Amino acid sequence: MTNSKGAVRHYFTQAEVDRFRATYVTLGELVASRGQSAKAIRKAFGEAGIEPILPRPKLDAYVYRRSDI
Repeated sequence: MTNSKGAVRHYFTQAEVDRFRATYVTLGELVASRGQSAKAIRKAFGEAGIEPILPRPKLDAYVYRRSDI
């Protein structure tokens, strides 16, 4: 969608957001639910070969596929 200034804005339906959240989880969500530090979780994931879906700068967060965890 293009706003009044001509900038393209992307919008997502609630179903798309729900589907994304069911498939992926952020490191912040894992910290909150596991009671572990982000550093400890990232270290464990690295040792297990579990990588974020994209480099952190692309999404401004570490995002993991739930099925990989």
